Amino acid sequence: MTLTVDEKGQISLDEHVREVLGLVPGSKLVLDANEKGELILRPERIAKNADPDRFKKARGILPAYPGGTDALMNLLRGED
Repeated sequence: MTLTVDEKGQISLDEHVREVLGLVPGSKLVLDANEKGELILRPERIAKNADPDRFKKARGILPAYPGGTDALMNLLRGED
């Protein structure tokens, strides 16, 4: 979907997109940009629950594999 910014800086979303996202007049959206310059547009109710550090928080949940990463990779590859 290609959007055009009008002279007021506004964009219009197709009806299908509004329906899928559950948007009604007055709905709030959050616009973010990632490191690649891609824009991410989400309803505010979803954005409030999104945690940009969710992967950092998940790191370390599982115990370390005995022998370290190299030993685990060897096991997965079927190497001795």
